[in-house]
Amino acid sequence: MKYTIYNVASGDITKVVECQEDVLLLQVSDGESAILGDYNDTTQIVINGLVVNKPPPPYDLTQTQLIKVTEINKACETAILSGFTSIALGTPHHYPSNDRDQVNLSGTIQRSLLSANIENSYLLLCADSTNIWEYRNHTTAQIQQVGADAYDAVLGARVKKATLQAKIFAAKTQDELDSLIW
Repeated sequence: MKYTIYNVASGDITKVVECQEDVLLLQVSDGESAILGDYNDTTQIVINGLVVNKPPPPYDLTQTQLIKVTEINKACETAILSGFTSIALGTPHHYPSNDRDQVNLSGTIQRSLLSANIENSYLLLCADSTNIWEYRNHTTAQIQQVGADAYDAVLGARVKKATLQAKIFAAKTQDELDSLIW
């Protein structure tokens, strides 16, 4: 015969033991009790000697909000690192913006600002509307415009993140949280 041993205070099932049929006394630890049967299911507990399904954990709005903030933070980071569009060359071009790209762009912008020759040309990687990636020449003004567009793209993502985070912490229900998407 199998017996399920459980904690009397919490109802949590601690183990299942097998005994011979003629055992009249089953040893259990203090605070534990036993019922006949094999109920080694982690979704069940024992209440007043009856095996029942565990109730769902209480809804924790704060924990759910923190999970949502993490989701929004990741989406913001992805948006920032996925590149941006600039019309500095006269037509829309897509520029990469991973961490190394941002450092390279900053260095190029600094060089353009320090140069006395406004006619300098700077090579910068970008894709045209047909998604052809290549290093294209940019004038000083164009490089600085690309920098301004990169700044605007990053700032736009950060403002969107901050706005969504404020709405997340103001939310009072799961439905309100579910409606907040990047």
